[in-house]
Amino acid sequence: MIFDHRNVLFCFIINLLFNYSFINGTTEVLRPRGVPLTKKSFYDPGKDFQCLDGSATIPFLLVNDDYCDCDDGSDEPGTSACSNGLFHCSNIGFVEKIIPSSRVNDGICDCCDASDEYNSSIQCINNCLEMGEQMRIERERYHELMKHGNEIRQTYIATAKQKIDETKQELETLKSQMNEIESIKNEKFEAKNAAEELEKEALEKHRAKEEELRKQKEEEEIKNREIEETKQASAVFVKLDADADGIITLDEMKSYSRFDRDNDGTVSDDEAKVLI
Repeated sequence: MIFDHRNVLFCFIINLLFNYSFINGTTEVLRPRGVPLTKKSFYDPGKDFQCLDGSATIPFLLVNDDYCDCDDGSDEPGTSACSNGLFHCSNIGFVEKIIPSSRVNDGICDCCDASDEYNSSIQCINNCLEMGEQMRIERERYHELMKHGNEIRQTYIATAKQKIDETKQELETLKSQMNEIESIKNEKFEAKNAAEELEKEALEKHRAKEEELRKQKEEEEIKNREIEETKQASAVFVKLDADADGIITLDEMKSYSRFDRDNDGTVSDDEAKVLI
């Protein structure tokens, strides 16, 4: 590439005037305008500049000469020459910022340090310190809010932990009471079973005794009935045995009116024979 000496001289003057940043009289780390500190090492005034994408190598004086030599726009970080370039706002006292290079000297203040409008028709003011102070106040307010919120959170956690501990204690107490109730229930159940068993044994003995007494009574009644029947039979036999010979004849049977089944006033032979 052939460079005109006048163009080189012009670029040198432009670099002296505009290539390095001054903010409120305080000089930043020396580097071309619009270059972030992290990329300072790529911009060495003592060497030719190699485009960051490797597309070309140019004299360092052509950096920020308002002409786009690199495909990636890296040779014009401080001008709007390259549509794809990036401009770094140092914004000392606030937060650094990256804007498209096309916004440099466009008449709109994008950087709080006014570095993007260094050759503009408008006069931007450097209010980074004020914005930084406001950010600090808001950050402190946020931290206070977070601190207060954390205190409330810790209070809730402590309260919840206390409630959990109390609930656990109540559950342990209830569990102990339930175990005690279950133990009493088992004791009463065992006592009930023992009482029922004793009652069952007593009832069985009582029933056996009653059955024995019933049988004895029944046997006595049968015996008494047999004795009574024997007496009655003997009395009837004596009554029928008119001649007292120990034998009841047919005529003796016919003489007993109770054997008159057809109630005709006489005991027939047939009626008497039925009973012999």
